[in-house]
Amino acid sequence: MDAARLPLQPPAGAPFVGRTADLGELTARLAHAQAGRGAMVLVEGESGIGKTRLLQEAWWQSGQALTLLSGHSREFEGMVPFHPLVDALRSGLAMVNWAWFTPPPGCN
Repeated sequence: MDAARLPLQPPAGAPFVGRTADLGELTARLAHAQAGRGAMVLVEGESGIGKTRLLQEAWWQSGQALTLLSGHSREFEGMVPFHPLVDALRSGLAMVNWAWFTPPPGCN
C-alpha cells in the first residue's frame, strides 16, 4: 500500500474491533491536519497485528481525501537506520507532480 490511495469503502463484513484509543488518537491527528497543523504519526508493531487496518479505519472514518505513505521494514533490514521512513518518503516522491513546481528565480 505504498503511497496508495485507500479504497473508498471499508471491506464488507469485516468489522473493526478494539484499538479504540489508537483510533481516537489518529482521528485527532487527522482533525489537526485538516485544520492546518500537520504532524507525522508512527504506527509500529509486530507483523499481522492490524497496523494497516487501523490506518485504513481512521481514514475511512475521517471521510477526507488523504494519501497514505507507508514504509516497511523486514527483519533482515532491521539494522538499517530509518529504513521505514526512507521507504515511505521514496514512495511519496514518486507521486509528486513536479510540473506543479517552478524553480525560484535564478535556479535553473
